[in-house]
Amino acid sequence: MVQYCHGQGASYPCPDHERACGPRGRLNKEGDCFVRIAEASVPAARVDAVPRKLTARLSASDRAFRGIARGGGVLVLVLLGLVGTFLFYRASQALHKAGWSFLTTQTWNPNGGGFGIAAVIIGTILIAVVAVVVAVPLSLGTALYISEYAPRAVQRFLVMIVDLMAAVPSVVYGLWGAFLLQWRVVSVSRWINDWFGWIPIFKVDGVARHASQPTFTPYTSSTFIAGLVVGLMITPIASSTLRKGHVRGR
Repeated sequence: MVQYCHGQGASYPCPDHERACGPRGRLNKEGDCFVRIAEASVPAARVDAVPRKLTARLSASDRAFRGIARGGGVLVLVLLGLVGTFLFYRASQALHKAGWSFLTTQTWNPNGGGFGIAAVIIGTILIAVVAVVVAVPLSLGTALYISEYAPRAVQRFLVMIVDLMAAVPSVVYGLWGAFLLQWRVVSVSRWINDWFGWIPIFKVDGVARHASQPTFTPYTSSTFIAGLVVGLMITPIASSTLRKGHVRGR
């Protein structure tokens, strides 16, 4: 016997075909059971799809984990607030004396009374420009290759490698760039300074064009090398983000 639910001018097979014809049902000549839906707010075809309110009962371990997680989050926020308060308190006197010139002065001479962060801001912006120029093509190409062209077995391996590289602390990349990378690209930095030194991001301060230097040490402070290290540092994070966004956008 097939049970039907009808309402709103149509009849529908009920979700539970084995249920007996209840007090609201009636039998037709073929022996099929019909149940009339009196509630107008519930669609006849979705009687059993009405959501039920579920109550979660946490175990002792779940409650302990939730408490530890919340406590850790609150502790981090408190520590950040204390650090910010301490820095603001210690720097308030110097900022009050320097005023707005703190943002426009390039020299750093606290004993002489003149100090500012203009030079640091300019250097940071130039390093960020080099890093973006290096990281965007690499990360975009890596994400497209992993998502579209890499075989499935190689794809899983590359995803694991990229995610692991994204989890490496930035200080590790800094040490790698200082002790390994810069001594292998310092000749490139010298060549760029000789021919493209008129561009601020490639100029090495204190070194003239085609100057004969006994050592390569002055070129290690170039914006190009610092931006290259930062670009390689952000490439795994950008690749992972672009790959996940590309997969979700399909």
